[in-house]
Amino acid sequence: MFDEIDHYFSEDRNAYLIPYDPKKHEFRELDYDKITEFPKDLIAVQFPFQKDLDPIGWNRHGGWDIKDDLKKIGVKCHFTAQTIPWQQTYLPEIIKENLKRQQKQVKKEKPVIKSPVNKSQKGKGRKM
Repeated sequence: MFDEIDHYFSEDRNAYLIPYDPKKHEFRELDYDKITEFPKDLIAVQFPFQKDLDPIGWNRHGGWDIKDDLKKIGVKCHFTAQTIPWQQTYLPEIIKENLKRQQKQVKKEKPVIKSPVNKSQKGKGRKM
């Protein structure tokens, strides 16, 4: 299961940070290349990395002694996912970059309007 959500892992927080649709009760992908505002129908949910959730299972899965790091990590029976405001996630930077990129594309797409040449000035003077 964790392989499916591996791309949601945030190294800064040492946790998974997932866009979640509370109405449908499911994760939802964001289009990070096109997003320009915070999603109104989604919330950001954070929960600990799998090593913190189940250190014994993590050790068993990795082939280590099941007691490795237990004193440091500890064993907890209950975890609660936290709702994080979008402003405290990675999303503001992505939105800022997308808006900059869109502004650059709009500037490139605008045609350059040349001022019309006054014909009365064009024909004056002697020809050589």
